[in-house]
Amino acid sequence: MANNTIRIGNVEILSLSDGMLEFDLCNFFPTIPQEQWQPYESHLTTEHHVRFNLGSFLVRSDGRTILVETGLGPKPVDAPEAPWGQLLADFQANGVRPDEIDMVVMTHLHRDHVGWNLLMQGEQYVPTFPNARYRMRAKDWEACHQPEAHDRFPNAPTCVWPLAELGLVELMHGEHTLTSNLTALPTPGHTPGHMSILITSQGERALILGDAAHNPAQVYETDWVSRADMDPEVTRQTRRALVERLEREEIVVAAGHFPAPGFGKIIRLQGRRYWQVLASAEEEGPSVSQQITIVDADLGNPTHQDAIVHLVNAYACDPMGGGRELPEAVRTALIPGLQHHPTTVVFLAWHQDTPVGMAICFVGFSTFMARPLLNIHDLAVIPAYRRQGVGRLLLERVAAKGKELGCCKLTLEVRADNHSAQRLYEAVGFDSAASYGGGVRVWFLEKRL
Repeated sequence: MANNTIRIGNVEILSLSDGMLEFDLCNFFPTIPQEQWQPYESHLTTEHHVRFNLGSFLVRSDGRTILVETGLGPKPVDAPEAPWGQLLADFQANGVRPDEIDMVVMTHLHRDHVGWNLLMQGEQYVPTFPNARYRMRAKDWEACHQPEAHDRFPNAPTCVWPLAELGLVELMHGEHTLTSNLTALPTPGHTPGHMSILITSQGERALILGDAAHNPAQVYETDWVSRADMDPEVTRQTRRALVERLEREEIVVAAGHFPAPGFGKIIRLQGRRYWQVLASAEEEGPSVSQQITIVDADLGNPTHQDAIVHLVNAYACDPMGGGRELPEAVRTALIPGLQHHPTTVVFLAWHQDTPVGMAICFVGFSTFMARPLLNIHDLAVIPAYRRQGVGRLLLERVAAKGKELGCCKLTLEVRADNHSAQRLYEAVGFDSAASYGGGVRVWFLEKRL
């Protein structure tokens, strides 16, 4: 399956894009001081701008082909280099024809969600998707006709209103069933009639988010609102409730403004929420290892502290780590203990905001070589990210650190029955020096630097 496609039961969701938009932070989030973005810099560009994918989702359900969102629309004649206007090209690249669409659903009527609804033929509007009915919430239809809201819906006169003249509009009120698998849920605030699309099939669920959030940082900072949110307080209330439900019920999220393809989940690790990109949505795209960041852990950073405790506990719960959770007393003492030890070196592997692996090391000394050595005490990768190159990246960083510290070698111990770990260590140059153990045989390995 392509990296921009997922299945929820018997429903297929294809992620498409009309391009992107980029804004200065103080322009789009004017009430959020720039320094508050520091923990979320991974969600910003190198210029500290926010960049939004102009995502659409093509859903195949009950024999219907449904397009959710129609992007910003064609490139302006006077701006051929505009970074949008790509939706129909993306259709073609994915083998989809506009005439296959039999329902268009707009989560709301802002300009970047309605742009490809219509095309001009001569002096007449014609539907871009000629076999589709166009569905929207009645509250947004009413709002986009209010003179005082014109700047909120600037292209409604050309991209929305003519649909009614063509007899193609279907207005929805409250919660509304679209197919046996799709339900439109009111999620107001961003606009009066904003909605999200819940997909349910064979016990699995997903939610097409709409603009209930624009950036993954809002998964953590649910009170952060943008200049595009028409009712900031209702937006906050909606987002809080929605994020809590998505986390609690483990619902897959399709987020049109998050980095493409936009598929992920909201998970909680050690009391903190994370946006976790679906690994299945990347299988044929860039390898996961290309998207991993290895960082030197800061033992004074609460985010890093939480990640270390979570990853050590996950390792302890694994059969190779003993199969039992860490006692609460150990969890509490772990970070102070690492901080107090004089030679602690810790590396963390991150996939966007999710901690997925770690290497906890301590500097020792080789009496035979009269030089320091670096012992890898714990190397662990969470199950969903194994066999994808994360462990190798951690070992490469450890080796680089060992050379930086003037170490003569790396050392580690591995259970004799942990064959996958042994293959990894052998592949990166470790040799077995000895074995020992009581109930479980353990190999002692070393790699010269």
